[in-house]
Amino acid sequence: MKWDNTVRLSAGWRVEEIDDALGDNFQYDESDYKFEQGDMIAQRLDLYSELDIIWRRDYGARVAVAGWYDYAYHDSDIEQNPALANLPGSYIGKEYSDLTEDFYYGPYGEVLDAFLFANHTVGEVPLSLKAGQFTTYWGMSLFYSGGIAQSQHPIDGRKGAANPGSEVKELFLPLTQINLQAQFTPTIAAEVQYYFDWANTRSPEGGTFLAPADLTLQGPQQLGGDPLVGANLPRRAPLEPDDQEGNWGVNFKFNPDFLRGQTLGLYYREFDEKIPWVFLALPTMDNPKPFGYRAVYAENTKVAGVSFDGQIGQWAVGGEVGYHMDTGLKSTGFAFAEDGARGDTWHALLNGIYLLDRGALWDTGNLVFELSYDRLDHVTENEDLFVRVDHGDTCTIGRGGPPGSWKDNCATKDAWGLSIRLSPQWLQVLPSLDVQMPISYQTGLDGNSAISAYGVNEKATTLSIGVQLDYKVIHRLTLQYDDFFSTRHTVNDVAVSGNGGSYATTDRGRVSITYKVAF
Repeated sequence: MKWDNTVRLSAGWRVEEIDDALGDNFQYDESDYKFEQGDMIAQRLDLYSELDIIWRRDYGARVAVAGWYDYAYHDSDIEQNPALANLPGSYIGKEYSDLTEDFYYGPYGEVLDAFLFANHTVGEVPLSLKAGQFTTYWGMSLFYSGGIAQSQHPIDGRKGAANPGSEVKELFLPLTQINLQAQFTPTIAAEVQYYFDWANTRSPEGGTFLAPADLTLQGPQQLGGDPLVGANLPRRAPLEPDDQEGNWGVNFKFNPDFLRGQTLGLYYREFDEKIPWVFLALPTMDNPKPFGYRAVYAENTKVAGVSFDGQIGQWAVGGEVGYHMDTGLKSTGFAFAEDGARGDTWHALLNGIYLLDRGALWDTGNLVFELSYDRLDHVTENEDLFVRVDHGDTCTIGRGGPPGSWKDNCATKDAWGLSIRLSPQWLQVLPSLDVQMPISYQTGLDGNSAISAYGVNEKATTLSIGVQLDYKVIHRLTLQYDDFFSTRHTVNDVAVSGNGGSYATTDRGRVSITYKVAF
């Protein structure tokens, strides 16, 4: 039996002042005005506990739980731009909903892993079986989330926004599933998974510091005082997959002698997507309220792909190519629809990890890069909703404005993205003390992905620079600066559209200090 615990204390401060172009937009002001320059944006305690019970090395169970409390969110009142204070807020009564309070203020917690596993040999074939709640990650992507592993699990977008440069697999949230692996020969293996539930990706909630819009996604109850509609738009129940059981996938891995240590993977998955479109909804017999907005999720997406990984010189390299069928495409948000634009897309990536040699500037460390490429093959459904650069009805500067461009989050045929992380390390700076300086940079190089989520956007950039001190392995102190950058359009000095989901948070530069201890 093994029981490990981690305690983390975090403090953060906003270092950028409110950008009037963002703060004067009623869709963003609550998030922008929650904390002003110099305010503490985090006073947080996180607890993580994991218990592993193993019998004869072949049978066992694992349970992992997390809990948190953040005093920075003790005030449940939303904050608005004083010039917009006469408008209704995104929360009824202008106070956080229970969901937002639970996930931001707390104290609250959740069960993450909860599963059983068994290893057994049938004939001459070793089998590994896992059943319960856990995460599974396929493909070779390190940072890009639109590849073979797209929607394999919901992503914790709240954690991802607060921690730029996180690897995708660190952000996966568990689902109930069964997973079986078989090693047919020393060079051929197979894996199959079947899901018994489904959950949506988590987004920073409206009215909190890093929310991309005040109406997102589960916490806010309305879009208050929409001037184009002339009324409040209530958030309606999401249109989720009818059957939340049955997502599945299979993969095969080959590493024959002629590949000289390289591994080839083949994949096929069928799934319902985890990031929604946001559409308008008409009143119904079941819900006679005035029309509102709701999240709508694409169903029955399919992915077929191939991957490789191995060693080339001093580089550990990986790559993948995937073809996505009937995947969700960027769609205009203010349309009455129960399904968005769908299409077939290609996705490819190449990444590498290089161990830094000892030199004058560092003792060791690593350099990681990932280059991604997306290409729209063709649109299969609801092309009239597709937001692309040559479609003036949907690609506009703001809602109902003149024709827009890639700068307004409109899709292009092709898109390239780049992620780089450099982590030089200095060993034994003092007895038992190692120092590391992680620097992460992610950007869209050219074009905007056609897919509705997970893709890249040109010039939409995240930057993270930190200094990390590790003492006797179990103590870690980190000082870090994080920021977002993007393009935007303004009308009468108010930002009305921009490129990528983070454009509305480009004035949220912040500094944080975190202490973590494991025992």
